[in-house]
Amino acid sequence: AVVSTQSTGTSPVWAVNGDGELLCLTRSCEPRLVEIPEVTVCVGATLGVLWVLDIKGRILVRHGISEGNLMGDQWKVLNLTQLTQTMVHLVHISVSECSVWAVDKRGLVWYRSGTHA
Repeated sequence: AVVSTQSTGTSPVWAVNGDGELLCLTRSCEPRLVEIPEVTVCVGATLGVLWVLDIKGRILVRHGISEGNLMGDQWKVLNLTQLTQTMVHLVHISVSECSVWAVDKRGLVWYRSGTHA
C-alpha cells in the first residue's frame, strides 16, 4: 500500500510502501526498491532532488536524479541541529520547486526556502 507519492513531470514516481520501503516507479520498468539507511516515513521530490524523512526524524537528500540516472548520487543527511536542540521531531515533509514544508509531531508547520541542501 502506497502511503506517500511524489512526481515531477516526466520524472519517476517516488513512493513509500506500508513497510516504509522507498520505491522508484517509472513508465518503462517495474518498481525498484531504493536503498536507504532507515525506514522511510515520507518522500518529496522536485527537479533532480529527492527528499526523504526517515523514522528517526532525519531528512536525507539525494541530488543528481534524472531520467538517465534514476538513483541519483549518494544520500546526504541534512543538518537539523537547530531543530533538534528545541526537541522538534518532524513527521511529514512536502517539497516544491523552491521550498520545503514540514510538520512536527506537535502539529507545528516549518518552512525552508530552497530545495538544494
